[in-house]
Amino acid sequence: MTLVGGSTENVKAVVLVQLEGRTEQEEKKIESIFADFLAEFFAAEKKHPKWPKDAVRAVSILSEEAGEAVQAVNSYEDEGGALEAVRHEIRQTGAMAIRSLLHM
Repeated sequence: MTLVGGSTENVKAVVLVQLEGRTEQEEKKIESIFADFLAEFFAAEKKHPKWPKDAVRAVSILSEEAGEAVQAVNSYEDEGGALEAVRHEIRQTGAMAIRSLLHM
């Protein structure tokens, strides 16, 4: 399913179809996750407005965030680290994925 260049209405329609059959709790959680990704995306753009023009550098930033998520989950699993730290790193990874796709 590709929505590149799709209108906001098209995106909303696809989301509604994909949410069919989910519980209200699942729907709210999914909405919350995407809201968090977007909030992190906008915060990152504000803090670091420049983004690399080359795909290798852009994806390396994305990979760095994913690596930090791995470190956070290892800390959570092995050392009693905070689950919120894992969530935070995953949100940052999602934001960098959005930025990477946006600038390609």
